[in-house]
Amino acid sequence: VAAAVKDICQETAYLEGLSNFISTRAESAEHKLAKHTEYADKWRLHAAAKHSTDEGCMFQALEQHSRYILATATPDLKQHKSAAEAAALSIAEQLGALEAARHLGKQHLDVTGNKYDSTTSSVTMKLGILNDGNEVCAAVTQPNKITGDGTEPDYARAHELQLTKISDLHKIIAGHTITLSALTTCTNNGNTNQAIGTAFQGCNTNAGNTAINAPKGTPEKQPTKTKTNIFESASNLQKCGYSIENYSQNKEKEQVLAHKICTAILSEPPSVADPETYVGKSLKTSRIVQTVLRNCNSKFLDRAEDEAEPSHKDITSFIETEYGKQAAEFKRTYVTEHAGGEIPTRIKTTAETKKGNELTATDAIAATLSHLEGQRTAKEALGKTTTGNPVADTTKFRNCHYEKEKEKCKKKSGCKYNDKESKCEEDHAKTISETKKHKHYRMLFFSS
Repeated sequence: VAAAVKDICQETAYLEGLSNFISTRAESAEHKLAKHTEYADKWRLHAAAKHSTDEGCMFQALEQHSRYILATATPDLKQHKSAAEAAALSIAEQLGALEAARHLGKQHLDVTGNKYDSTTSSVTMKLGILNDGNEVCAAVTQPNKITGDGTEPDYARAHELQLTKISDLHKIIAGHTITLSALTTCTNNGNTNQAIGTAFQGCNTNAGNTAINAPKGTPEKQPTKTKTNIFESASNLQKCGYSIENYSQNKEKEQVLAHKICTAILSEPPSVADPETYVGKSLKTSRIVQTVLRNCNSKFLDRAEDEAEPSHKDITSFIETEYGKQAAEFKRTYVTEHAGGEIPTRIKTTAETKKGNELTATDAIAATLSHLEGQRTAKEALGKTTTGNPVADTTKFRNCHYEKEKEKCKKKSGCKYNDKESKCEEDHAKTISETKKHKHYRMLFFSS
């Protein structure tokens, strides 16, 4: 299709399509990486909410797998987008020049005002500019309109361009002519392309003379068509047609444009899987998933030292089975159901539960993770320092704990005032302040 470009309108359509191709190649990867960011946060919350259970390990493995993908694919995406943006900018510059030339090509001189200045030896003609000339070329709405047979350009395999040289765009403007009428006795009747003195030789004039604009005419459609290689050849699409190390020092703008396009096409966006379409078969090959489950899941904690490799087939078989053999099964278990699952959190003063899909803001995620970690740490500490005393109802204890005024404490349901501290009645410990250590752990747990 590129070889069929004949005028600046066809060139415009081809370059617009090429720019769109280059600029949108990364959209799929961007969309999927955004999903990985979203689901990594969600899976982290669910893993924390499950504490140290095997179910929590399954979510933790998914989270770490997504974070690995983000860490490896994001730099590649950034590099690709940088090359694509550079090419798109250069294409935009060429398109801007072509658009300006198309409008300039419609302009022609205007002498119909008949406002002139004269002296005893000269006449000054005051010329204007009209912008109502014929179009330079017919607008081409789609790249597949260039050849006339509906052929779509294969931009990924485009190896050359037909470009208009910026330095020749002035040629798009039609030659202007003005005719002076009612002259008499001119001696060079019928001659063309003469010097002005020769053309006016013997001519006499009178008050009946007029100046007439030439017909509008169609300007030249393509000032200069320059074949510019994107790649070395149609059979070698891995090497650019020009070797340019410093764009600013290269005066051939067409070569710079072609080289930027080549660089953008060669810079492939990263291939990223959609986290909603995972299946056990694909996840079992992930070293991240294998390692996390080997280290976390109780099923594999007691394996012999010589069986410690994550690639051991009982782990891969476990992964394939547990994550499901169908994408719909995985999505239902690890995406849809848990998106609406309740997760304990404490964003403000009072603890509450919220659905997973409501905890997407950064501050909400931070508050939830710290709340869950605080509960886990305090439970572990209390388990070591307290024997046979179940932890009191956390909501009642928290409400009592934060009330320091005696009268208000007495009015609270489930609270009693004791030794200048309110205490949850359902707490079976003899005293919260029995030791500083007990007090610290209980405050950590009940206030987290």
